[in-house]
Amino acid sequence: MDRLVGVVRSYDWGSCTKLAQLRGVEPSELPEAELWFGAHPAAPATFAADGRAVTEMELPVLAKFLAVARPLSLQVHPDDAAAVAGYRREEQCGLSAGDVRRCFRDPVGKPEVVVAVDYFSSLCGLLPSSEALVVARALGMPDSIVGPLVDGDRRQAVAGALAVDGAQVLPGVLEAVRAVGSGLLPVPVVEALNRSSVEHPEDPALLLLPLMHHVVLEPGEALFVPPGMLHTHQSGMAIEVMANSDSVVRAGLTTKYVDADLFLDLIDTDAIPLVHRPEGSDYFYNLPTAAFSVRRLSQVASTTFDGERPTVVVCSDGSILATTAGSNRVELRIRAGEAAWLGPRDGPVELSVDGTAYLIFAGP
Repeated sequence: MDRLVGVVRSYDWGSCTKLAQLRGVEPSELPEAELWFGAHPAAPATFAADGRAVTEMELPVLAKFLAVARPLSLQVHPDDAAAVAGYRREEQCGLSAGDVRRCFRDPVGKPEVVVAVDYFSSLCGLLPSSEALVVARALGMPDSIVGPLVDGDRRQAVAGALAVDGAQVLPGVLEAVRAVGSGLLPVPVVEALNRSSVEHPEDPALLLLPLMHHVVLEPGEALFVPPGMLHTHQSGMAIEVMANSDSVVRAGLTTKYVDADLFLDLIDTDAIPLVHRPEGSDYFYNLPTAAFSVRRLSQVASTTFDGERPTVVVCSDGSILATTAGSNRVELRIRAGEAAWLGPRDGPVELSVDGTAYLIFAGP
C-alpha cells in the first residue's frame, strides 16, 4: 500500500483553479484539465515511497480527475478490436508517439465511466431518429441530414452533417436556434451551441449537438460511456475511470487532429447514455464492462475488503484512513484529490471514510 503521486495534464479545456482547489494547493498558470493516477506510459503515476513509476502489471486501469471548464471535442473511443487494428495501422505507417495525427496511443479498447464530483454536464449518444428529425427540421438543417433521418439512418445523418460547408449552413441553423431557443431544445444544449460556435464558428460538427442526449450528473452519479458512443463533455468536475488507454478519435470542435472518416467507422449510433445513481453509503456501480469496477463509500466508519486485486482508492472530499491488517500494520491517510494504490499482498484492508471515497478495481 502506498500513496500515488499523480500527473497533472494541461489541455486548453481545463480549469485553471478546480484541481488546485481540490488538492489545497496554489493554482498554476496553465489550465489543469486532468490528474492521472495510472500506469499509462503517456503519464505514469509514481509511488510516493520511492518515486518508482507504476507499472501496468501493478495497475491495469486508469483513474483521473477531470476539471472541464470548456467543452471537449466531439469524439468517440475504440473497442478492443478497433484499438488493436488502429494501433497496428499507425505503427506500420511510422507515426511517432507524439505525432499529432496519432489517434491510437495504445492497442487497448476504451470503455469509461464518469462519476460526478460536482455538477457535471455532457452531450452523448444520438437521439432516436424520430426525435432528431423533429429538431433537424425545426432548425432548417440541410437535406443531407434530414433525408437520412427520415429513413432512420442516423449514421448517414452524421456523415451528412460532417460533410456540409459550415460557413454556408451554420449561420442559418444558429439563427434558428436563437429563434426557437428552449422551446425546442434544453437550455444547456442551446448554451453548448452558443459557446462552441464562438470558438468553432464554421465547424460542421456543431450540427450534431442538437441531435444528442443531454446528461446532467449530480455528485456521485455516474455516466457509462461505451466504445462507439459519440460524446462531448461540457462542464464540471468528475472522476473518470477507463481501461488503460489514451486513444481517441475526434470529429470536430477542437484544434487537434480530426478524422471524420475514422469517426464514422467507429460510432455506434444505437449507444445511449446509461446513468447510475448511487443508493446508500456503500454502493457498487453496475457497469457493463469487464475492464474495471467502481465502488463508492460515503461517510463509512469502517469497512474491510480483501484487496486481492490491484485497487486505486481515490478521495473526492474529506479524508480516508486505510489500515492493513496483520503484524506489519500500516496506516495511510488520503485527502481530497489524492489516491492510494493497494496491491494483492496488502489485504485485507480496513477503510474509514470521513467524506467520499471511490475504490477502483481492475476487472469486473
